Amino acid sequence: MRKFLIALLGALVLQLGLVQAAVADDTTTSSSTPAPSSSTTTSSSTPAPSSSTTTTTPGGTEPQTGVFDRRPASGPVQTVIAVKSITPCVPPQGASSPEVEVVLFNERDLQQGVLTIDELFQVNADGTWSGKVTVPADAALGQNVIVAACFASPTDVEPFLIYQPQGFTVTAAAVPPPAPPGAVSENPTFVG
Repeated sequence: MRKFLIALLGALVLQLGLVQAAVADDTTTSSSTPAPSSSTTTSSSTPAPSSSTTTTTPGGTEPQTGVFDRRPASGPVQTVIAVKSITPCVPPQGASSPEVEVVLFNERDLQQGVLTIDELFQVNADGTWSGKVTVPADAALGQNVIVAACFASPTDVEPFLIYQPQGFTVTAAAVPPPAPPGAVSENPTFVG
């Protein structure tokens, strides 16, 4: 199942420590300034800007990498997370029904072999995509990871583009403030 491939890729990235930067950058990411994207072909310590276009090369042994956006970065269960491409995943020539798979998981999910969220979205001809996922009621509180990968067709098991993981924190539901006490009459009457 390719959804576990995506989760394992995300776990590998976690082990390499790349998600820590995404999670630390949660509060500073804005729609006009996307988070930086690191290069996969050099060992340079200077990240490339995420607004650059990554070209996919069909038939390559390594999938390309890109950047996607998710908003918000945290929220309680039932939060709707909007996800969309920043780096387009332009399908290779001859691709039939390209799609992106978006998964949200945490360490517990990996240990149990499950995913908190697993959704598919169609990729447009220009490589752009977007969609919304909802944090389910049984989601574990704390740090989670969102990973996305592009596939040339629904039957492909190897992605042609993998997006850098994004952090998402499942928070406790906000507790509503207590209701104000009822108004007390100035001249109370007592029975008795």
